[in-house]
Amino acid sequence: MAPTARRIRRSQIRSISRDFNENYDLTQFYNILNIEVEAEIAPDGWGPFDLVSVMARLNTGSFWEKLLIPPFVYFFQLLYPFRRVRDSTSRVAAAAGGCVLVRRSVYEAAGGHGAIRGELIDDVALAKLVKRTGGKLWLGLDEEICSIRTYPRLRELWQMVSRSAFVQLGFRFDLLILVVLGLGFFFVAPPVVIGAAGVQVAQGTLVASVGLRALVWAGLAWILQARALLPSVRHHRVPVVFSITLPVSGVLYGLMTLSSAWAHVFGRGQEWKGRTYRESGSRSAD
Repeated sequence: MAPTARRIRRSQIRSISRDFNENYDLTQFYNILNIEVEAEIAPDGWGPFDLVSVMARLNTGSFWEKLLIPPFVYFFQLLYPFRRVRDSTSRVAAAAGGCVLVRRSVYEAAGGHGAIRGELIDDVALAKLVKRTGGKLWLGLDEEICSIRTYPRLRELWQMVSRSAFVQLGFRFDLLILVVLGLGFFFVAPPVVIGAAGVQVAQGTLVASVGLRALVWAGLAWILQARALLPSVRHHRVPVVFSITLPVSGVLYGLMTLSSAWAHVFGRGQEWKGRTYRESGSRSAD
């Protein structure tokens, strides 16, 4: 079962400043509240932690959200396994920007707003800074914390993913090739093999016994990937049938990643909310 955040003990929250200004790129956040929390932060009995982040349950009202949001969270957990994020001996660090609680002293020691002002993936950048300075992280899911942002059309989801996909890969084309091949081999191939083997057996161009083995192994691979996606499907309260659609979403995520790299190659950078981010971490306003 995925870890959840449920309580903050002995907490006292008070406003400490209103020093946000144009020098800091905070416009990616929907709401900004500068607070100090005096607490022993202990979700589900673990702690104390210096940064606690909860990945909100994303909106899945539209068809495209149902198709692409559960795989989005699934792939995020593949990139940043929550157990490794919480492991202080691991270098893996991540946070979900929609809900982050960070100890003030640790935040300031890590450099505060200025340290991540040029980062496109600022939540992950903050988590890396905190962990690099010796801070302890906690990242998990919670069904009761829900995002109100919607992505009703494919275009919005495409922009959301492609803006950071190539950044996540460190602008490395070798990793881009591995990711695209991995998506194709592990997620897209099973139904393709099933279809191709079925057609060839029906046409008599493939020995029945060979075709049967191909169908069995490809079918098993498809079942396993559906089983792996199922927790994310259930968490987002999406119909179970969407657990078998990972091959389709795998194709789309591969194309989104390629489009992110395409924007980099042709010098457009990654666009988000009227700003363009390039490899150097600098940004420009459109």
